[in-house]
Amino acid sequence: MVVLWLIAMALDYLTGTFAALYNKTWSSAAARRGLWHKLGSIFGVLVAAMCDLVLRLVGVTSALSCR
Repeated sequence: MVVLWLIAMALDYLTGTFAALYNKTWSSAAARRGLWHKLGSIFGVLVAAMCDLVLRLVGVTSALSCR
C-alpha cells in the first residue's frame, strides 16, 4: 500500500508540473509548497509506522488481529 501511495504522490506531482508547464503558469514557489506538503505526508506515514512498530514491540495488538 505504501508503494502505491508513493507512486500516486509522484504521479500527482508530475501531472501538476506538466499541467503548469503546459499552461505556462509554472512557479518554483508553488512547486516548493507542493513538495513540502508531500514531505509532510511522508513524515506522517513514517511516524505512524514507527508507532505501529513500538506498539508491536511492547505487545499491544489491535482488535482485528484477535479474530
